[in-house]
Amino acid sequence: MKEAQYFQLKIPQLPAAFYPQALLEIKGIKFTSRHIDIIACVVNGSTDKIIARLLSISLKTVESHKKDIRARIREKFPEDIISFILKSEKVELVRHHYLKLLNKFEFEQELQLLSKMKSKKDYVCIIKPEPISKKLQQSTHDFLNLLIGHLKLAGITIGTDSSEQEALVPTLYIVTESFQQEEATKSENIIFLLQDKNRRGDFLKQIGKTPCIDFSDPKNYLAAFAALMKEFYPETKLDKLLSVGNGSVKDKLFDSSPYQAISSASASSQKEPLNNFGYSFHKRRQWKIGIVIAICFSIVSFLFLECNDSKTSNKSQSHTIPFIRSDLSVPTDNVFLQRPQLITQIDGKFSNQKGIQTVVLLGIGGSGKTTLARHYVRQHKASLVWEVNAQTRGSLRSSFERLAYSLAAKQEEQKILRGLQEISDVEEKERELILFVQERLRTYPNWFLIYDNLEMRTFSEIKSYLPQDTEIWGEGQVLITTRDSTIKNTKYIPTQNIVDITILNKEEKLTLFARIYYECESWNLDENEKDKANKFLENIACFPLDVSTAAYYIKDTRLSFEEYLKRIKELREDFNISQESLMREIGEYTHTRYEIIATTLKEIIAKNPDFRDLLLFISLLDSQNIPIDLLQTCKSKLIVENLIHNLRKYSLVTDESSLPGINENLSMHRSTLEISLYYLTRSSDSENRKHLIEKFLFSLEHYIEQAIDSLNLPKMNILVAHCRAMLSHEHLLSTKIKGVLNSKLGVMLFFLGQDTRARQLMEQSFADLNKDKDKNHIRLVWLLGYLGDIYRYKGDYEKAKELLNRSLESYKKYDPQNYSKIAWVLVCLATTYWPLGDYKNAEFFLRQCEELYEKHPPKNRNILAWCLVTLGIIYREKGQYEESKIFLERSLAIYQEDPDNYLGVNWVLANLGEANRILGYPEKAKSLLEQSCRRYREYYPEDHIRIAPALIFLGDTNRSLGNYEVAKKLLEQGCVIYNKNFPKDYIWAAWASSTLACIYREKGQYKKALDLLEQSLVIYKKYYGKNHTEVARKLNELGQVYFLENHLDKAEAIFCKALTIFETKKHLDAFIVLEALAELYIKRSTQAENEKRYLQAQNLKSHAIACLSKSLKIIEPNLRRDSPHIKRIQSKVKALIESISLERDRGSKCNIPSLAS
Repeated sequence: MKEAQYFQLKIPQLPAAFYPQALLEIKGIKFTSRHIDIIACVVNGSTDKIIARLLSISLKTVESHKKDIRARIREKFPEDIISFILKSEKVELVRHHYLKLLNKFEFEQELQLLSKMKSKKDYVCIIKPEPISKKLQQSTHDFLNLLIGHLKLAGITIGTDSSEQEALVPTLYIVTESFQQEEATKSENIIFLLQDKNRRGDFLKQIGKTPCIDFSDPKNYLAAFAALMKEFYPETKLDKLLSVGNGSVKDKLFDSSPYQAISSASASSQKEPLNNFGYSFHKRRQWKIGIVIAICFSIVSFLFLECNDSKTSNKSQSHTIPFIRSDLSVPTDNVFLQRPQLITQIDGKFSNQKGIQTVVLLGIGGSGKTTLARHYVRQHKASLVWEVNAQTRGSLRSSFERLAYSLAAKQEEQKILRGLQEISDVEEKERELILFVQERLRTYPNWFLIYDNLEMRTFSEIKSYLPQDTEIWGEGQVLITTRDSTIKNTKYIPTQNIVDITILNKEEKLTLFARIYYECESWNLDENEKDKANKFLENIACFPLDVSTAAYYIKDTRLSFEEYLKRIKELREDFNISQESLMREIGEYTHTRYEIIATTLKEIIAKNPDFRDLLLFISLLDSQNIPIDLLQTCKSKLIVENLIHNLRKYSLVTDESSLPGINENLSMHRSTLEISLYYLTRSSDSENRKHLIEKFLFSLEHYIEQAIDSLNLPKMNILVAHCRAMLSHEHLLSTKIKGVLNSKLGVMLFFLGQDTRARQLMEQSFADLNKDKDKNHIRLVWLLGYLGDIYRYKGDYEKAKELLNRSLESYKKYDPQNYSKIAWVLVCLATTYWPLGDYKNAEFFLRQCEELYEKHPPKNRNILAWCLVTLGIIYREKGQYEESKIFLERSLAIYQEDPDNYLGVNWVLANLGEANRILGYPEKAKSLLEQSCRRYREYYPEDHIRIAPALIFLGDTNRSLGNYEVAKKLLEQGCVIYNKNFPKDYIWAAWASSTLACIYREKGQYKKALDLLEQSLVIYKKYYGKNHTEVARKLNELGQVYFLENHLDKAEAIFCKALTIFETKKHLDAFIVLEALAELYIKRSTQAENEKRYLQAQNLKSHAIACLSKSLKIIEPNLRRDSPHIKRIQSKVKALIESISLERDRGSKCNIPSLAS
């Protein structure tokens, strides 16, 4: 049949009536109706391909419209269109229009399916557009184009208006204000399409039972058209078309209420308004078709019954079970990430069970649970495979209904299901539905059910849907995916049947990214591509969702890696929408990471408003190792525990463990915290947020101070990361908060060995806080003390004294009852005096500290322990070794009361080891020093300054034991550290060099030893003065080298200088020089005997005995009786006396002085 050339529209655009003026003008800018279509699609995340398909236009046309839109709003990028709409008041209006487009598209898809389903006969109609007024001309023309376009889509040809055709095919009369009914009497098959709503009442009375469909309201257009199609296709089921038209689907088009055809007949006749038309249209052929169908049915039935009668009873009972399988879509092989270890785990879990086998895949959203489950099930050839949406009770019911219809193979079963639909009681209907599925599943030898996204909050309501008893359900396998970790607590599922879906490792991330972005395997990438991809992926969350999203988006938009990372940090809503739409188009994921986390947070906060504050605090911190007791400083323990329970429930907690220094902590994914902070700050009032952050700062500040006071290095190490994370959110912090955080960060870095950066931060924060010093007195005083301590540590003792004295005076003025901090400053001051050899002033400050502690015993005794260890060092330097050891042992006992105090314990162990070496117990010293070095290495690198003293002490101890190579290695390492951190003329560098010189001396490398010792001696004299005991020690070591070189006169002169200094200062180390002099006299005596100068030899031995006797007189009152030094010197004296007595018996004559002399 020839088509009228007037009608050419195939996929019609929505008429103007569907574009309200409020939609065509946004923020003062006017747009065309097609612009609005494009904008609606872009705002709702559609890609250009989707837009082109949705609107039935080309990609070039889409690009052209988008370019025009950007020009109108004066923006450059596609995302700017989204930003423009989001900032307007028309967001909901635009989104609603998008729903119209979606529903129109779905409706037209159904029409095209209808066209394909029609029989071989042609469906033809004639349209009679009557003359109309100018007022209705445009709307009627638009309506006509829309109507004709949809008729064509439905496979209906528009015929010419010849009188011959009018008698054979239906004629559609468009009723407007000027329509005259008399004109329609010529045709037998008439349908009136009412467009003028003003004529509705009177017109219906005039036409009687003639079919009439109301098209007067644009909102009811699709419903009206669906009713029209029912008359053209009476033999076809049009449930879906009618459902879409009546707006009963998820997304309504024009907010239409269910449409009903209208006529002047009664309500009962309205249900089938076009019966007359249907009869006239089909009456010529229906009776013939009916007779043929009846005859065929009778023959088939007869043959069927005859066949059945001839079968045996056994064969009659057998039947073929239909193969049923859900559409389990997974990514194509070229972009699919195999996870064989997880597959093996699932296999193992299933193989260990009997009856109904159940395994749970537990992981955060986007971890690949559903894809893994589908992939696993697709590998198994079960007779029935079905995926159930287990997120809600409603979704479970819907999934079971679809399963039931698939299981209903017989007419009797389908009849039962239809009967179920008529049950009004929801719970009874649900019970009958489950019973129906259970009975059919029992007929299957094996089945496999996936329960996707199970939510435990509704477990009590949905457990009846979960197979448990083989007597009821038959035998099969169940694979559950969930993000809810509380599933571990249910009795239904043993914990051994749960598989935790872990994050992707580095290789898996690269494999997945390479397959999507580079379209090849990772091993085909060159080294440059691998490095670039790996560096990029370090900033992407380790989940398939995040890696896939990044790869697809960059590939589609051609963004650089750097620009993509910048956008994910900004977390702009338009960017999130763009990503979401792309992933939906690809079909791998329906939600982005942002949508998953934001929805979860909303659910958690709804349970308890206090959770919002805690979540904001957590979001400001580093994602790893968040101390739980820190959170409890902000909210009660119960609230914190409940929040952690909910975070764990949604699999947002990645790790819960105990670390050294921190009893309990939790970790979360970095992307989770980034999204959480964006979501919480966007949805909170700025003033309230400012108040909360101030409150958080107070909690964090005091928590850090406790870690510093207890010298808890592991805790400080973790808190440094949290401080830096909080400081990274610069736009949320005031100058005061930045100053406080930098001060705490600087002090912690000082204790952790990053001295240069620590001092920079501390000085900068002091300047920031000093701008408002009236409100920051206490913080400034605290910071002054640590600044003084860092200058002391770096050897600038004068600057240290100045800062520490200012701190002490300020504490007494502004915080006089803070006794622990005052005591701490006193110890710091003492440590600026003893390295200079001013033991008197050092001891003065330390005694003040002890008195303060006696009057006001503190809870934290670490400062008292530091006071005691400093006293122990001073007493060692003064030569009071036994007293030194007692102080050090008392200090160690106090430090060990706090198992988290690593730094204090390490320092005492090192000094206690040195004390034991000096007292003559090198083996014990070695054990203590090795323990100190090992503990230092746990928290500091090998070349850190804090480890250097312990290395020097340990090297000197190994020298005493004769382990010269070990000693040399340790001492050289110590020297390198000191030379790296201090100038060569610094005292501690000189100390390290002089100790190394002793090794060269023992190994006979006298030249090297002399060079180092003479250089050190110059520095010592400059630093301490010529008559200091430390200078005397270096002189003694220098004399030892000359003694070994046989320069005995020079050695004797140097020994005598050292002895004079020690004796003047009444220092115990005089006994060491006296013993060295005795050795020198014995050596001379041996030379005299070899030259047969016997009398001179005897006199020299007498001098040696005198020196040793004097040495014993010095040390016996100061050392224990069993001291190795006392025993050694006594044995030397005894040997000399025996030697002289032996020679006397041979006739030698010599005056031998008694021991008393």
